[in-house]
Amino acid sequence: MFFDKAQLYTQGVLVSHRCNIEQICDNLLEPNYFQMQHFISDSNWSYRDAIDIAAKQTSSSLRKVKLTGFLIDETGTEKKGDKSVGVGHQYCGNVGKTAKGTLRGLYHFKKVYIWNKQENQIEQRLLIIRRMKTKSGMELKYSFTNADLIQYTPKALAYMQAQRFFIEHCIKEAKYILGMDQFQTRKWLAWYHQVALNIMIMCFMLKEKLLNFKELQLLSARDIKDWLCFNMTKELTEYDTTIV
Repeated sequence: MFFDKAQLYTQGVLVSHRCNIEQICDNLLEPNYFQMQHFISDSNWSYRDAIDIAAKQTSSSLRKVKLTGFLIDETGTEKKGDKSVGVGHQYCGNVGKTAKGTLRGLYHFKKVYIWNKQENQIEQRLLIIRRMKTKSGMELKYSFTNADLIQYTPKALAYMQAQRFFIEHCIKEAKYILGMDQFQTRKWLAWYHQVALNIMIMCFMLKEKLLNFKELQLLSARDIKDWLCFNMTKELTEYDTTIV
Protein backbone atom coordinates (compact mmCIF):
# COMPACT_ATOMS: atom_id res chain seq x y z
CA MET A 1 0.00 0.00 0.00
CA PHE A 2 2.92 2.39 0.65
CA PHE A 3 4.17 2.32 -2.93
CA ASP A 4 0.63 2.70 -4.28
CA LYS A 5 -0.15 5.82 -2.22
CA ALA A 6 3.36 7.25 -2.59
CA GLN A 7 3.12 6.96 -6.37
CA LEU A 8 -0.28 8.64 -6.43
CA TYR A 9 0.93 11.43 -4.14
CA THR A 10 4.01 12.18 -6.25
CA GLN A 11 1.89 12.11 -9.43
CA GLY A 12 -0.47 14.56 -7.78
CA VAL A 13 2.39 16.91 -6.94
CA LEU A 14 3.44 16.92 -10.60
CA VAL A 15 -0.03 17.68 -12.01
CA SER A 16 -1.33 20.04 -9.31
CA HIS A 17 -0.93 23.79 -9.13
CA ARG A 18 -1.48 23.73 -5.37
CA CYS A 19 0.20 20.72 -3.79
CA ASN A 20 -1.88 20.09 -0.70
CA ILE A 21 -3.70 16.81 -0.16
CA GLU A 22 -7.14 18.15 -1.11
CA GLN A 23 -5.96 19.55 -4.44
CA ILE A 24 -3.91 16.44 -5.21
CA CYS A 25 -6.93 14.19 -4.73
CA ASP A 26 -9.13 16.52 -6.81
CA ASN A 27 -6.69 16.39 -9.73
CA LEU A 28 -6.34 12.59 -9.77
CA LEU A 29 -9.09 10.09 -10.49
CA GLU A 30 -8.21 7.22 -8.19
CA PRO A 31 -7.18 8.28 -4.64
CA ASN A 32 -9.69 8.62 -1.81
CA TYR A 33 -9.09 11.82 0.20
CA PHE A 34 -9.37 10.14 3.60
CA GLN A 35 -7.04 7.30 2.57
CA MET A 36 -4.46 9.82 1.34
CA GLN A 37 -4.90 11.87 4.51
CA HIS A 38 -4.22 8.76 6.59
CA PHE A 39 -1.19 7.88 4.46
CA ILE A 40 0.34 11.31 5.10
CA SER A 41 -0.80 12.00 8.67
CA ASP A 42 -0.97 8.66 10.50
CA SER A 43 0.65 5.87 8.49
CA ASN A 44 3.74 4.35 10.15
CA TRP A 45 6.07 4.23 7.12
CA SER A 46 9.53 5.59 7.82
CA TYR A 47 10.19 9.06 6.45
CA ARG A 48 13.79 8.66 7.62
CA ASP A 49 14.33 5.64 5.37
CA ALA A 50 12.84 7.52 2.40
CA ILE A 51 15.15 10.50 2.97
CA ASP A 52 18.19 8.23 3.40
CA ILE A 53 17.46 6.43 0.11
CA ALA A 54 17.09 9.74 -1.71
CA ALA A 55 20.34 11.02 -0.15
CA LYS A 56 22.29 7.92 -1.21
CA GLN A 57 20.90 8.04 -4.75
CA THR A 58 21.71 11.76 -4.99
CA SER A 59 25.27 11.18 -3.80
CA SER A 60 25.83 8.35 -6.27
CA SER A 61 24.42 10.45 -9.13
CA LEU A 62 26.82 13.37 -8.65
CA ARG A 63 30.21 13.32 -10.30
CA LYS A 64 33.18 12.69 -8.04
CA VAL A 65 35.48 15.67 -7.45
CA LYS A 66 38.41 16.26 -5.11
CA LEU A 67 36.91 19.39 -3.53
CA THR A 68 33.91 17.98 -1.68
CA GLY A 69 31.99 19.36 1.27
CA PHE A 70 28.73 19.00 3.16
CA LEU A 71 26.80 22.29 3.16
CA ILE A 72 23.74 23.02 5.33
CA ASP A 73 21.40 25.97 4.82
CA GLU A 74 18.14 26.78 6.56
CA THR A 75 14.85 27.56 4.89
CA GLY A 76 11.65 29.01 6.25
CA THR A 77 8.02 29.12 5.16
CA GLU A 78 5.69 32.01 5.94
CA LYS A 79 2.38 30.88 7.43
CA LYS A 80 -0.55 33.10 8.39
CA GLY A 81 -2.51 30.81 10.72
CA ASP A 82 -1.65 29.24 14.06
CA LYS A 83 -2.67 25.60 13.50
CA SER A 84 0.08 24.27 11.20
CA VAL A 85 3.05 22.58 12.84
CA GLY A 86 6.08 24.77 13.53
CA VAL A 87 4.16 28.04 13.25
CA GLY A 88 5.37 30.82 15.51
CA HIS A 89 6.83 34.31 15.54
CA GLN A 90 10.41 33.60 14.49
CA TYR A 91 13.08 34.48 11.96
CA CYS A 92 12.06 33.51 8.41
CA GLY A 93 14.95 33.92 5.99
CA ASN A 94 12.93 33.76 2.78
CA VAL A 95 10.81 36.84 3.56
CA GLY A 96 12.10 39.96 1.86
CA LYS A 97 15.23 38.38 0.37
CA THR A 98 15.05 39.90 -3.11
CA ALA A 99 18.39 41.69 -3.48
CA LYS A 100 20.44 40.98 -6.60
CA GLY A 101 24.22 41.11 -6.55
CA THR A 102 27.29 40.77 -8.68
CA LEU A 103 29.43 37.66 -8.81
CA ARG A 104 32.31 39.39 -7.03
CA GLY A 105 32.67 39.31 -3.28
CA LEU A 106 35.21 40.20 -0.65
CA TYR A 107 35.91 37.36 1.78
CA HIS A 108 37.14 37.50 5.38
CA PHE A 109 38.22 34.50 7.46
CA LYS A 110 38.30 34.41 11.26
CA LYS A 111 39.07 31.58 13.67
CA VAL A 112 36.34 31.34 16.32
CA TYR A 113 35.29 28.95 19.08
CA ILE A 114 31.83 27.57 19.81
CA TRP A 115 30.37 25.60 22.70
CA ASN A 116 29.14 22.12 21.81
CA LYS A 117 26.29 21.42 24.23
CA GLN A 118 26.03 17.74 23.34
CA GLU A 119 29.75 17.04 23.84
CA ASN A 120 30.05 19.63 26.62
CA GLN A 121 33.25 21.09 25.16
CA ILE A 122 34.68 23.98 23.18
CA GLU A 123 35.28 23.39 19.46
CA GLN A 124 37.14 25.43 16.87
CA ARG A 125 35.41 26.69 13.76
CA LEU A 126 36.27 28.98 10.87
CA LEU A 127 33.93 31.92 10.30
CA ILE A 128 33.65 32.90 6.63
CA ILE A 129 32.23 36.35 5.90
CA ARG A 130 31.41 37.39 2.34
CA ARG A 131 30.79 41.05 1.62
CA MET A 132 29.04 41.68 -1.68
CA LYS A 133 27.86 44.90 -3.31
CA THR A 134 24.23 44.97 -4.41
CA LYS A 135 21.88 47.62 -5.79
CA SER A 136 20.58 48.34 -2.30
CA GLY A 137 24.00 48.51 -0.65
CA MET A 138 26.40 46.02 0.92
CA GLU A 139 25.22 42.49 1.68
CA LEU A 140 26.93 40.24 4.19
CA LYS A 141 26.84 36.44 4.24
CA TYR A 142 28.09 34.39 7.18
CA SER A 143 29.06 30.72 7.27
CA PHE A 144 30.64 28.43 9.85
CA THR A 145 32.85 25.54 8.76
CA ASN A 146 34.98 22.88 10.43
CA ALA A 147 37.53 23.25 7.60
CA ASP A 148 40.59 25.44 8.09
CA LEU A 149 43.07 27.50 6.07
CA ILE A 150 45.71 24.81 6.46
CA GLN A 151 43.55 22.16 4.83
CA TYR A 152 42.12 24.43 2.09
CA THR A 153 43.15 27.65 0.36
CA PRO A 154 41.06 30.82 0.82
CA LYS A 155 39.95 30.50 -2.81
CA ALA A 156 38.74 26.93 -2.27
CA LEU A 157 36.81 27.89 0.88
CA ALA A 158 35.25 30.87 -0.90
CA TYR A 159 34.23 28.57 -3.77
CA MET A 160 32.57 26.08 -1.41
CA GLN A 161 30.79 28.84 0.50
CA ALA A 162 29.43 30.23 -2.77
CA GLN A 163 27.79 26.85 -3.49
CA ARG A 164 25.03 27.92 -1.10
CA PHE A 165 23.47 29.52 -4.17
CA PHE A 166 22.67 26.08 -5.60
CA ILE A 167 21.23 24.93 -2.27
CA GLU A 168 18.94 27.95 -2.23
CA HIS A 169 18.00 27.30 -5.87
CA CYS A 170 17.05 23.69 -5.09
CA ILE A 171 14.96 24.82 -2.12
CA LYS A 172 13.29 27.43 -4.32
CA GLU A 173 12.34 24.78 -6.89
CA ALA A 174 11.10 22.46 -4.14
CA LYS A 175 8.83 25.20 -2.80
CA TYR A 176 7.56 27.08 -5.81
CA ILE A 177 7.52 24.24 -8.36
CA LEU A 178 6.85 21.15 -6.23
CA GLY A 179 4.87 22.74 -3.40
CA MET A 180 7.05 21.88 -0.40
CA ASP A 181 5.77 25.00 1.39
CA GLN A 182 2.09 24.31 0.67
CA PHE A 183 1.47 21.69 3.36
CA GLN A 184 -1.70 22.06 5.45
CA THR A 185 -1.04 19.63 8.27
CA ARG A 186 -1.25 19.82 12.05
CA LYS A 187 1.00 16.89 12.92
CA TRP A 188 4.78 16.72 12.79
CA LEU A 189 4.59 13.19 11.35
CA ALA A 190 2.53 14.47 8.42
CA TRP A 191 5.03 17.27 7.80
CA TYR A 192 7.94 14.80 7.85
CA HIS A 193 6.11 12.51 5.43
CA GLN A 194 5.39 15.33 2.97
CA VAL A 195 8.96 16.65 3.09
CA ALA A 196 10.35 13.12 2.59
CA LEU A 197 8.23 12.59 -0.53
CA ASN A 198 9.20 16.03 -1.81
CA ILE A 199 12.88 15.19 -1.35
CA MET A 200 12.38 11.97 -3.33
CA ILE A 201 10.82 13.98 -6.17
CA MET A 202 13.74 16.44 -6.09
CA CYS A 203 16.13 13.48 -6.35
CA PHE A 204 14.28 12.36 -9.47
CA MET A 205 14.49 15.89 -10.89
CA LEU A 206 18.24 15.98 -10.32
CA LYS A 207 18.71 12.67 -12.11
CA GLU A 208 16.73 13.95 -15.10
CA LYS A 209 18.82 17.14 -15.24
CA LEU A 210 22.06 15.16 -15.16
CA LEU A 211 20.81 12.63 -17.71
CA ASN A 212 19.93 15.39 -20.20
CA PHE A 213 22.70 17.84 -19.32
CA LYS A 214 24.58 17.58 -22.64
CA GLU A 215 21.51 18.38 -24.73
CA LEU A 216 19.56 20.56 -22.26
CA GLN A 217 21.96 22.36 -19.94
CA LEU A 218 19.30 24.78 -18.65
CA LEU A 219 16.67 22.11 -17.95
CA SER A 220 14.71 23.12 -14.84
CA ALA A 221 12.28 21.45 -12.48
CA ARG A 222 9.52 23.51 -14.08
CA ASP A 223 10.41 22.12 -17.52
CA ILE A 224 10.37 18.54 -16.25
CA LYS A 225 7.09 19.03 -14.37
CA ASP A 226 5.39 20.60 -17.39
CA TRP A 227 6.54 17.77 -19.66
CA LEU A 228 5.39 15.07 -17.23
CA CYS A 229 2.10 16.87 -16.63
CA PHE A 230 1.46 17.03 -20.37
CA ASN A 231 2.15 13.32 -20.85
CA MET A 232 0.14 12.18 -17.83
CA THR A 233 -2.80 14.35 -18.87
CA LYS A 234 -2.57 12.90 -22.37
CA GLU A 235 -2.63 9.35 -20.97
CA LEU A 236 -5.70 10.14 -18.82
CA THR A 237 -7.50 11.65 -21.83
CA GLU A 238 -6.76 8.61 -23.96
CA TYR A 239 -7.92 6.36 -21.08
CA ASP A 240 -11.25 8.23 -20.85
CA THR A 241 -11.73 8.01 -24.62
CA THR A 242 -11.11 4.27 -24.56
CA ILE A 243 -13.71 3.75 -21.80
CA VAL A 244 -16.31 5.76 -23.70
